[in-house]
Amino acid sequence: MRHHSFEVVLGRGKKTYLRHHPASSRKTLNPFSKNQRGADIFTLVYGRLCIAEMFEEENFWRWKSHHEIKNYHPSSGPTNPLVNISHIVLHEFAHYIQANLGQRSRGSVHNTEFYSILKRLYSDNAQDIVYSSLLLAVQPCGPTTQKLLTHIEKNDCSTQLIKNVIVGEFVAFDHKNKRHQGTVTRLNKRRATVMTNSTPSLKALIPYSKILKI
Repeated sequence: MRHHSFEVVLGRGKKTYLRHHPASSRKTLNPFSKNQRGADIFTLVYGRLCIAEMFEEENFWRWKSHHEIKNYHPSSGPTNPLVNISHIVLHEFAHYIQANLGQRSRGSVHNTEFYSILKRLYSDNAQDIVYSSLLLAVQPCGPTTQKLLTHIEKNDCSTQLIKNVIVGEFVAFDHKNKRHQGTVTRLNKRRATVMTNSTPSLKALIPYSKILKI
């Protein structure tokens, strides 16, 4: 591996990714600068909203990580935020290894080489190291530890939630601390389309769990 710098930062949104600035892509401004002498710069950004959604049954299963866990995690039982967040850590670290090995390019990020690296990380039980590190970091906060270990299930909207909502029904929902009302015009697997009775009327896509009966 080439000489490089590496840092981890917390982003403000959902986007979680590895930022890679190859040394060859930068102009040498200072010949004595360490980062200008053939050093790649890696920044691993974890979106705080991404991490938050790993605790939410309505959202965690929508991420690519949820589907990857089924293929690589040794347990097929119920998941929990600790498993979800640990996988995201391994996923991004696999991108870091992939980039260092020169196996990452524009348009070819989640390629065969990437998944081979991710599979190897699980084969080497790297997830156990991440589990231990996360639990140690939150140990002073009991409620956070409990939430990390609480089982969450995929919110399957094809079951009871969707059965409780019908097209043509007048419903309400809250958005930005304000109560809105409208008529359900369409249903899909995750959300209902609600035509609001505001002026002008607007269509809103509302998760079934957020719909309030009137």
